[in-house]
Amino acid sequence: MSREVLTVSSYIATLNATLRTQQGRLVGEVSELQLYPGRSYLFFSLKDAKANATIKCIMWKTDYKISGVELENGMEIIVSGCAEIYPANGSLTFKAQAIELVGEGALKKAYDELKKKLDAEGVFSEEKKRAIPSFVQKIGVVTSRDGAVINDFLTNIGRHGFEISLIDSRVEGALATDELIRSVRSFRNKDIDVLVVIRGGGSMESLLPFNNEVLVREIADFPVPVIAGIGHDKDITLVAMAADMMVSTPTAVTAVLNDSWDRAVAYVDNCSNSIMSSYRDVLYATQSWVSDVMSDIKHYFQNIFEQFRGFEFALREKINAIGFRIREIGSEARTLLYSVTQVFEAQCARIRQNIEGADKQIEINNPERLLKLGYTIARVKGKVIKSIKDIKQGDSLSVRLHDGEIEGNITRIT
Repeated sequence: MSREVLTVSSYIATLNATLRTQQGRLVGEVSELQLYPGRSYLFFSLKDAKANATIKCIMWKTDYKISGVELENGMEIIVSGCAEIYPANGSLTFKAQAIELVGEGALKKAYDELKKKLDAEGVFSEEKKRAIPSFVQKIGVVTSRDGAVINDFLTNIGRHGFEISLIDSRVEGALATDELIRSVRSFRNKDIDVLVVIRGGGSMESLLPFNNEVLVREIADFPVPVIAGIGHDKDITLVAMAADMMVSTPTAVTAVLNDSWDRAVAYVDNCSNSIMSSYRDVLYATQSWVSDVMSDIKHYFQNIFEQFRGFEFALREKINAIGFRIREIGSEARTLLYSVTQVFEAQCARIRQNIEGADKQIEINNPERLLKLGYTIARVKGKVIKSIKDIKQGDSLSVRLHDGEIEGNITRIT
């Protein structure tokens, strides 16, 4: 025994974690039914009259609607779910996830009433059923991943390049209803050509999820054609009646999907055989004609080859003549290049003489040369002074010598 001291809330949380693992199915009589308008849940009690035992139940209205059973006080039902302790008052409540009717008679009555209701709305109308498209490629499948049904389907589906997407779902029991509905809805957002819903046969109780109103309406309003391969005996499931096509076995479903492809393959094979037969007949009938044509072609090409040899001889002569002329042009080009080189060198010499003469003139006329001879350059504000009119008393004077510069102010002008 643990000596750890827990708070009440921690202990209740520990108990609830354990209770959630204890999923169960309870049978009993409905009492104290409380349907609160505007609320997302409902309350009722499940009573075991023989043992004088009662347990309070709570259920979300979304699960209640999916179960497809309208509760009444005194009704005998089976609920699936788990128990939970409500921390606020410590009461034990059974959280119901699904509801089933008890007894073949009750199930048959509910089946007949729902069938009559949906039939009156036109859900099963033949006018609403769509043809299964030819050459289906993308197939959505809803069934249990385990079991013989999916194995039969995959074994018998033809090798026609089908792209099969499977969503694993329970197909039996009250809890299967919600999984089936969610699986069908998931395929609404997938790119498929046809939806296939399959399972084996069974009793009305085992087929109960396929007589659920919500699931039936999902199938009837599905955006692409639906094939239902749900095994049945005397009573056809409402899902199968709402589907665009219903067959009794997974193998029958594959026969429907394979049909257009098998017929196309047979047609192609027949066409291929017919073409090959016609080809052989034409080949045999024209063999002599082909032989004559080949002889004519051979003679024709012999003439072409003789003409080609004549052209080849003439072309060689032309090529030799062109080669001789190219050599002549090369010799003339070398002579011309030599003459051009001589003229260019003479021009360059004259230009060099002109440049040297100009360089001497620049050196002679260079102001800095005159500075070395004793001359100076006087500036005021960067401007060379050429007349006393260019200056006034107080101006800053700059005098440039050959080896430096003198600065001062003008104090007198004469």
